[in-house]
Amino acid sequence: MKIVPIRSFPSEAPKPPDPALADSAKRAGPAAGGPVDQNAIRFSVDAGSGKKVITIVNQKSGDVIRQIPPEEVVALSKFLGSLQGNFLNRIG
Repeated sequence: MKIVPIRSFPSEAPKPPDPALADSAKRAGPAAGGPVDQNAIRFSVDAGSGKKVITIVNQKSGDVIRQIPPEEVVALSKFLGSLQGNFLNRIG
């Protein structure tokens, strides 16, 4: 089987960062949960559902800033997984 790329993009040299954009990012740091260098990204797999979970954590406090997917979605996935097959087993 031959794989053909759908699109190819011309390679460009990376552009230097815009100073105004860097300044905006520094000012937005506190509004986004603190300076970016204090946050860590953790990748894991939930044992109950088998779903991949991405968590952004403040390294100093240990607080979870954001989790993708949210805890509620992971819990719903576990619940729906536990129901899988029960409906057909009871009818058949």
